[in-house]
Amino acid sequence: MNKTGLIGTPYQRILVIEDEFTNQYLFELNLKDSGIEDIKAFNLREGKELFDKFDGDFDFVLVDACLESKQPDSMELIAYIKDSGFAGEIVAISSNDDRNDLLIAAGATLKFLKTETGKMLKNYRCYHKIIKG
Repeated sequence: MNKTGLIGTPYQRILVIEDEFTNQYLFELNLKDSGIEDIKAFNLREGKELFDKFDGDFDFVLVDACLESKQPDSMELIAYIKDSGFAGEIVAISSNDDRNDLLIAAGATLKFLKTETGKMLKNYRCYHKIIKG
């Protein structure tokens, strides 16, 4: 597992688990030309499979609250990621802050409204560029 952290060491790979293509595309645009690899999953099964395929070697994981229903359904996936020993950030993203709070209770470590996520990724990209040079 990648042992990088926020201070002094650049991230290199993130897992984005988001069911809406438009949001996936916007996240990708925010990381374009940054050298950061974003691995995309569009549902719970793909998220778990990709997490396992890369042996959890992600610097952080973005997880949408509602992937396969209109109600939050990604809590079990977050628990699976936490139980694997994953030490990176698990970022809850939703258009509803109450849903994000459910993911925090399930083990997510940070939360952002979807409207804030692009800004967060831009800041992350700038951070990565400054550290990498």
